[in-house]
Amino acid sequence: DIIVNEGNAADWSNLAPANPWAPISKFAGTFDGQGYSIKGIYLKAVTNGYGLFSTTTADAVLKNFRLENSYFEYAGSGNAFLGSIVGELGGTLDGVYSNAIIKGDKLVYEGLAGTVSQKTTIKNCWYDGQMLLGAKGGWAGGIVGSIKAKSKLVIEHCLSTGTIACENTTAPS
Repeated sequence: DIIVNEGNAADWSNLAPANPWAPISKFAGTFDGQGYSIKGIYLKAVTNGYGLFSTTTADAVLKNFRLENSYFEYAGSGNAFLGSIVGELGGTLDGVYSNAIIKGDKLVYEGLAGTVSQKTTIKNCWYDGQMLLGAKGGWAGGIVGSIKAKSKLVIEHCLSTGTIACENTTAPS
């Protein structure tokens, strides 16, 4: 297992841990976690497309790992895509679990992937974290938030048991 930060991710909204995360961008290879966990990721983003990975290509494969006790917050002013695993997903997610906390306003954010931008397959995955939308509202969902034009998405054998809480009850503009 990899532990980036110790402590409880639920406390990181008010007090950031020592080691902030810099997302992996334009990932095009295979990341096989071999059943291990990544714990303690902390990211407070002010630009678009973030998660453990910022973006992945159509050839990318992310598989066999757990993302636990982690915290992702969008603090920018515009719309953004935020997911605990990938901000903008292309390729394959297989056998991935996340219980990360995702927080923000005026964005699309999801348990696993913020948006899908290419041919994508998500299978055998589970999101069991918390999504917290602020007063400005936004869109939230457990697996994927949006699908860009001309993208192809297949979701198989996935589960979302996470919670979604929102301060605003009207649709964002």
